[in-house]
Amino acid sequence: MKKHLLLLFIFPALVTFSQTNSGSSTTYDDFTRFDIGYEGNGGMAHNGWQTNAVAIEFEKSFKTSPFSRNYRASFGLSQKGNFYMHMPVGPIAGLLAAIVVAKSSSSNSCGGIGLSALLFILPDGFGFTPLQTDKMHVGIYANFLGVDYCNDPYTNPKTGVTTNGTFDYAPDIGVRTNMYFGKKFFAFVRLSGKYSTRFAGWGAQGTAGVGWDFDKN
Repeated sequence: MKKHLLLLFIFPALVTFSQTNSGSSTTYDDFTRFDIGYEGNGGMAHNGWQTNAVAIEFEKSFKTSPFSRNYRASFGLSQKGNFYMHMPVGPIAGLLAAIVVAKSSSSNSCGGIGLSALLFILPDGFGFTPLQTDKMHVGIYANFLGVDYCNDPYTNPKTGVTTNGTFDYAPDIGVRTNMYFGKKFFAFVRLSGKYSTRFAGWGAQGTAGVGWDFDKN
């Protein structure tokens, strides 16, 4: 699996190298993208783990640069038909902090509100999109602050205790391609390797769908 993850980065790296050595100037879009699509997770065959979900993602570039921040959430069902969800850690932590501040009588509530707001806007991860043309954007991304929740029965291998509903720290890294039809509308494909802390291993994740770029001119 590690070899496959390495291959995800070869194409964007070659594109960047080619642009750097061609002597031509490169301009990047200031984009604000929202997309929705089908997301499938799998590859944990030794645990029989697989999910099918609807994923939504918001991605914003850092001005006119190849770097961006992204937020992704997905909701669906596991292979066993139980509820599955992926969420970025930031908004969850921000909401919990806001609840604590609301119930607290501390005089330092302004600081708590500020912390809640800061946590809430933390992204799922960051992207790097070196190839940007009028018709196509190709780049890589790494999401470090994502968590999964699944309502499948899970037996802790250390304690032997079985529970229904567990959270799982689940970062992923991958490559994405956006194909534009006109200035705003695009279709996309994302392929990534996703790590499961609960299963202590890598799996595969793929997403395909459509989106809208609010800033692309």
